[in-house]
Amino acid sequence: MPTAATLLGEIRRRIDEGSHRLGRAQTRAYRLRDAGDLDGARRQMEKVLAVEVVPHYRRIAESELREATRLKAVVASGQPDPKLSDRAQLPILLHRVQRGQPLELNEGMRAFLRRSAADVGMSEAETEPALASPEIAGVLLGQIMGRLRDASDRLKSAMYRMTELRDAGDLAGARQQIRDWLAVEVVPRYRRAAEEHLAHLDELPPAP
Repeated sequence: MPTAATLLGEIRRRIDEGSHRLGRAQTRAYRLRDAGDLDGARRQMEKVLAVEVVPHYRRIAESELREATRLKAVVASGQPDPKLSDRAQLPILLHRVQRGQPLELNEGMRAFLRRSAADVGMSEAETEPALASPEIAGVLLGQIMGRLRDASDRLKSAMYRMTELRDAGDLAGARQQIRDWLAVEVVPRYRRAAEEHLAHLDELPPAP
């Protein structure tokens, strides 16, 4: 029993440390990726692989490295890669536009822009006119990325305030934070997240 307990403790320690290490590295890597620094994003994963021993976390870090390599090809070509997530490619393509490299409006690029616009709650009426020229399509790309950044900021702000109120026992106030978020959120994925959090709060028992 003592040796089994020691083994379980070591397993738990490795899982916890690996999870925290990978999570921190991913957060930094995504910030660097969105800023256009793919080499910096790669270094974050290389640091994880230099010390990580848990196979599951190593596989995730290796997958992140492969994605960064494919994103470098997107930088070079200016064309979306169907094997990568649209979200990961948006800032990469936007940085190209900001550096004076207009979008090439072939069918693949138009499909990418339509998907990305729909993902942030933009209608066809807003999207289709922007596909008429590379210049207007570049503006659309910036608007899509702007909506995602704004939605992410709203999520972090609402979750911080909601958690504080919930932990203080003020469930009504916590719910109101989520309702206020829902009142302005337009990005479908973030609206679904808000609705899920609100449903969870509704299931909690009132404070004694």
